[in-house]
Amino acid sequence: MTDILICAMPSLFLDRSPSAPALLRSAVETAGYSARTVDFNLSWFWRQCQGNMERFNQLGCVFRNSEVATEKSIRAAEQWIEQSLEYIERVNPRLLGLSVFSMQQHRATWRLTQAVRKRFPNMKIVLGGLG
Repeated sequence: MTDILICAMPSLFLDRSPSAPALLRSAVETAGYSARTVDFNLSWFWRQCQGNMERFNQLGCVFRNSEVATEKSIRAAEQWIEQSLEYIERVNPRLLGLSVFSMQQHRATWRLTQAVRKRFPNMKIVLGGLG
């Protein structure tokens, strides 16, 4: 069991990964707790978008506030949620920390927190970040 899993959320630019999860992990470990990090934005890019930037931009409409989600993007998001839940279950954290760096991550964060609450009703969830 890990004390905290710190997650970077989709959908961000791929060439500017946020440093907050790594910094938070270091602070948590310095305080004597165990921590792991995961970049769910990259997992979205590699798993649902097959590393294809055009597909990343097309399917990303499901997470962008200014766009309407397509059926294809909704199915991809549902797959991403299930894969993320499986990862969370394997890590088995006491606390789930979601790094929400921008407003473009609100939809992904909302979708994931709803699924986490349903599957792991007693898991504590902490949100933080500029977004």
